[in-house]
Amino acid sequence: MTYIQLYNSPLGIIYIKSDGKVATYNDIAKKIAEYRGIKKMSAQAVGGAVGWNPICIIIPCHRVIGSNGNLIGYGGGLKNKEKLLQLEKIY
Repeated sequence: MTYIQLYNSPLGIIYIKSDGKVATYNDIAKKIAEYRGIKKMSAQAVGGAVGWNPICIIIPCHRVIGSNGNLIGYGGGLKNKEKLLQLEKIY
């Protein structure tokens, strides 16, 4: 999996998939925990931090989905998240 780093977030660093595929909030939480050398990171904390992304088209936070595969949370609205993913043909 390829990730890019988003700085200046409430968590300090957020990893967002940059390879044109979706990731779950839990996937990202695990990646952050590994990076920080801690046992666990909250997927809800990741969701809150991803919500602060000021450049959501450039940093593809619309590619982050719920662990059950559902579309959840997006500052631009779920309809827009769904449209972006459909345009990219990844959801």
